[in-house]
Amino acid sequence: MLERLHKKCSDWTHTHPYGHAISIIGALFVGTYFLATVITTLFPELSITDENARYFISASNQIQATILAIVISLTLLAVEMTASKYSPRVIEIFKKNASLWVFLSSYALSITIGSIFLLFIGSPNFPVSTTTGTFFLLSLGIILIFMFIPYVLSTLEFLNPEKTIKRLADLVNVNSISPQVDPFQSVFDVIYGAIKINDFTTMSTGLICAEERFKELVTSGPANWQDDYVLFRFFDDIKRCGFLLIENKEDKYAFEIINRLDTINEWAFKEQNTLILNRSCRAIEEIAFKACESGLVSVVDRSLTILKETSDSIEGIEGLSQDDEVTIKWSCTLFSFVESISNIGKASVRQDLNTSARKVGEMLNALGRSAIEKNLFFKDDFIFKRISAIVLESLKQDKTTLVNSSIQTLQFLGAYSIRHDHSKEALWTLDELKEIGKYAAHQKKAQVVQSVVDAIRYIAIVSIKNQMNETETIALDLIVKFQVIFPSHFKGENKIRLFDYGSLDSITISKKEYDLLLAYESFQLEQYLQPPDDYDESYDESYDDETLVISL
Repeated sequence: MLERLHKKCSDWTHTHPYGHAISIIGALFVGTYFLATVITTLFPELSITDENARYFISASNQIQATILAIVISLTLLAVEMTASKYSPRVIEIFKKNASLWVFLSSYALSITIGSIFLLFIGSPNFPVSTTTGTFFLLSLGIILIFMFIPYVLSTLEFLNPEKTIKRLADLVNVNSISPQVDPFQSVFDVIYGAIKINDFTTMSTGLICAEERFKELVTSGPANWQDDYVLFRFFDDIKRCGFLLIENKEDKYAFEIINRLDTINEWAFKEQNTLILNRSCRAIEEIAFKACESGLVSVVDRSLTILKETSDSIEGIEGLSQDDEVTIKWSCTLFSFVESISNIGKASVRQDLNTSARKVGEMLNALGRSAIEKNLFFKDDFIFKRISAIVLESLKQDKTTLVNSSIQTLQFLGAYSIRHDHSKEALWTLDELKEIGKYAAHQKKAQVVQSVVDAIRYIAIVSIKNQMNETETIALDLIVKFQVIFPSHFKGENKIRLFDYGSLDSITISKKEYDLLLAYESFQLEQYLQPPDDYDESYDESYDDETLVISL
């Protein structure tokens, strides 16, 4: 309760500094005058001569003027030191500091009133007696002198950047946000300054304050009230912090940026706010890209881990693959996270971060298996095409080991889909293997083409075993087409071979020859499962001269 009261007072002090100052000054002067009146009433024998009054008031004015000069110098010095070290934005704190305006205004008014009173001492028409007025001004002067001590301590606090950044964060509220101004700019400017001078304690404090204020804004703001703008500005600012740390090779503290985004993800998931999750996902992805360019493997891996953990949480939502509005929203969010994981994997391949690239393959494999186990039937492929994208990038970079491991991942995911009666997912796997094989054939990478065909064969064998006829038919068709269109990549593997057709994706052959190849391939696969019975009788000799155009 006390903390809540202190928070409200702090907000009111910073958001209404002038009203706060006027209230305190009014109470101070009225209270002091009341005290002087009570003293002179209770002790009428106390009397101050005009000469003594002039002496006391003149001395009081001189002391107050000296203190005021010291205060102004101290304040300007504190402003200059803090602003030059971190950011000119901290000037906003000084401008909205109620204690500053209370102190300056009180001293200025006290000196002004004392000077005016000096002019009217001894005047019979002046409404205030010399004794009462002198007691009032002396009491006020004593109080103001003692006020100097807490004010100095308060000003010294402004030299503490952690407290300054907390106060800047307190200035961010629903009423202060406008489309023309970044609501978090002042806070992050100090954070940027702290990063540049390696003041990571202030950076950490600033990130925590910014995160807490961000959550309060999103929670307390009206429905859909500038949400997208606030999210865009916040995540853009925090992303720039990550970039600065990565450029400075501070992977340890770049970790903290990722961890802050992780806590935001956890909070957003509990609040079921997919808009925040999508923004956070993109920020993590871009920070990971920057880390890839700088070779900071630990930051890349941490980013991947957070994206994977959030994806796992989303996959656990009840009825995720249904077509209602809520689950479609979550499905799109899941697709975004998986896409980001894949994009980081491609960036890792380009930057020779093979460990991270392999980790991406393992994550996508785990997410795919989890989706299949939980019977998440989606209209669109969100896993297999992402694995395929990494394979194609690995082919461009000539990363044979990564290519083979990713092809095996697709192979086993296809088989896993068949075993769990997910025919659509198995067909998606075959589509991606086909595209990989075509690209590899055009790049004259025979070993990769053979690996692709072997993977398709494995899926065909599992299809035969599980009596999934459509998948079996398509797999056999792909195997034969690869062997016929790109025969140079399969020399010595089969007895029937045509000449090399280069990089074309289609050729024309007789229907009889195509069916012979298809039957022969089917026979070879069935040998894995059962002995052949009437291999010679499986061919129909009644073919005419019909030809076929086959293509991938």
